[in-house]
Amino acid sequence: YPRRWPYRWCWCCDQDRCIICIDLHLSLAVWPIDIDPVQPVLDGVFVFLCMLAVVLIYTAVTLVDSRLGDQREGMVLVERVLKWLVLVGVLATLMLALTLPIGCGYCLRAVLFEKPVGRFGDIQVFAGQGASAAKARTVLRHMPEAARRVEALIGAKGLRADVVVAPRPAFGEQADYAGAMYSSLLGSPVIVLPIDSVSVDTTAHELVHAVLNNRMSHWRAETVMPHWFNEGMATQVDISNGFGVDTLCALVADYGWPTASSLEFSIAFYNAGDRGELVRNYAWSKGMVWHMRGHGDFDALLARFLDGQSWQATLAPLSVSAAAAISRDLCL
Repeated sequence: YPRRWPYRWCWCCDQDRCIICIDLHLSLAVWPIDIDPVQPVLDGVFVFLCMLAVVLIYTAVTLVDSRLGDQREGMVLVERVLKWLVLVGVLATLMLALTLPIGCGYCLRAVLFEKPVGRFGDIQVFAGQGASAAKARTVLRHMPEAARRVEALIGAKGLRADVVVAPRPAFGEQADYAGAMYSSLLGSPVIVLPIDSVSVDTTAHELVHAVLNNRMSHWRAETVMPHWFNEGMATQVDISNGFGVDTLCALVADYGWPTASSLEFSIAFYNAGDRGELVRNYAWSKGMVWHMRGHGDFDALLARFLDGQSWQATLAPLSVSAAAAISRDLCL
């Protein structure tokens, strides 16, 4: 979610994928909702461990060098390393001291401003700050039909989430979004729905994201599943949001056909040149998954992928044939 995390440093990047990233989640201060209060603390711990690893490696190299050289010079180097270790320890402790209150503040905000208004199975609905309980309960009226669509698509396993209804200004830079699902390292995924766009379609769409996240490990859901497939699955239950064949054919005339590799990661999927290109990405993803679902083995291959088998060994061949088919036949 690149627009949500403006303070990010990444290393070991290959195109749109980065192996190591550190996020400073300062932008969450403007959100009246709790996304994942554990994450800022984990960021601080990660930085601390990285600093500690560098110092320990440097210490080991210095000790080896001291055994090979003059003993007195080696002792001077060891003392210097110990001073650096103390300095790094102080800096890391200060970072943890800053991140722990942030995490606790998110938890406190959730307790104070997120009011539970009801539940449907393992889906709990909350009214966020600025949203009335009556408005939030409208989600519960849509929930049976939304859950039915999701179960017909992917099954009932993993149908678990916390749904927060919030005013649209709380979405900040994502104000144009109909809804958003955020994965969580601990607990259920958090779905955020703006008050003015609560509907069966949006609720079902975000629940598919939650089910996919719950069925896989957090790491695999974020790194292994192509993002176009994640959105393509969600749009299968999203009937009225304008991602149909007519929309796709009109937009590819202006923006061209995307490829599976170009939309593999979320940063490329969402950071389109304009809204038309973004809608094309959604519509293309919907067409891709629709074509893949026409294959008789799709459900079995999807189950194997969600249970831990690789994308290449399960759904990749179907995606290749789907991309060729829809670009050739869909807009004749």
